[in-house]
Amino acid sequence: MPCTPKKSSTVSLPVVQSSAGDAPRIRHSRMGWKRAAVLGTVQLLIIARILHWYFTGKGETVAPVEPSEAIRTVSDGVITAGAIFFAIALASTAILGRWFCGWGCHIVMLQDACLWLCRKFGLRPRPFRSRLLLYIPLLLGLYMFIWPLAYRFAIVPATQALSSSLGRDHAIPSAIRSSFGFFNVRIHEGPIPPLQRDWELTKTDFWATFPGWAVGIPFLLVCGFGTVYFLGAKGYCTYGCPYGGLFAPLDALA
Repeated sequence: MPCTPKKSSTVSLPVVQSSAGDAPRIRHSRMGWKRAAVLGTVQLLIIARILHWYFTGKGETVAPVEPSEAIRTVSDGVITAGAIFFAIALASTAILGRWFCGWGCHIVMLQDACLWLCRKFGLRPRPFRSRLLLYIPLLLGLYMFIWPLAYRFAIVPATQALSSSLGRDHAIPSAIRSSFGFFNVRIHEGPIPPLQRDWELTKTDFWATFPGWAVGIPFLLVCGFGTVYFLGAKGYCTYGCPYGGLFAPLDALA
């Protein structure tokens, strides 16, 4: 019998022609302008507060509401306004998520403004991808706020206990002192000064813990244009912010 091929089971489907004008448009989000307004208000409040302190004779005023002020709390026991603010921000992040970085940080507005200017000049910063650098903010945060506690309550007591039991010149305590000395950290030989357990919600020398112009201006340029151009949008937040390094683990709990 002659072999006849089977009919194809392929079914042709009609092709629908669509024009670009028929495609649904993605509506522009208004959240960006709202966030910019909130961050702009934060900047204006910071400027107004500094001007008020300066033009009222640089007298006693509320201490800086800055997370870095919490370093005095963990190292010396002084409860500052910045430490209270930072504790509230950390606790609220564990409940509400990482809201502070997007709605309350003045550095975020600086980076957003730098990214906007770059695009206006035709520059398109590409995001820098590195899994290793993602751990830098966490390490910085641990160094700033956990290391002083570990030094006071763990490292120094353990080293002194080894020195008293084995002898100061024994290899083990000597190796511990040498290893920390490599990082310019001196292990206390005697008792550490006790925690002050004091409050510092107001102060007269408002600018004492802030850098001068020679450091502040280059720092803002690096955190703004430098990190945005080389690391992409919010490059400092991703790879250099110590506060973000502590916010990120708490954000996972929200």
